[in-house]
Amino acid sequence: MSWDIKVWHEEVAQRIKLCIESGSDVPSEVVATLAGSYWLEEVQYLEEQWEESGEPGSSLGPGDRLHG
Repeated sequence: MSWDIKVWHEEVAQRIKLCIESGSDVPSEVVATLAGSYWLEEVQYLEEQWEESGEPGSSLGPGDRLHG
């Protein structure tokens, strides 16, 4: 079983916009779990890492940790 799911985030007016694109056949539990994991790994974790290093983007970029 496989699904076509795309997840990304954008910074819009100092806010983070999380975007998930998937087919209607993807169970809501999968989307919810993916959203939570993506937020923790790609958004929240990067912000904390940037604050520690002082240089945004100085380490791994988006998509370097969360794989499906």
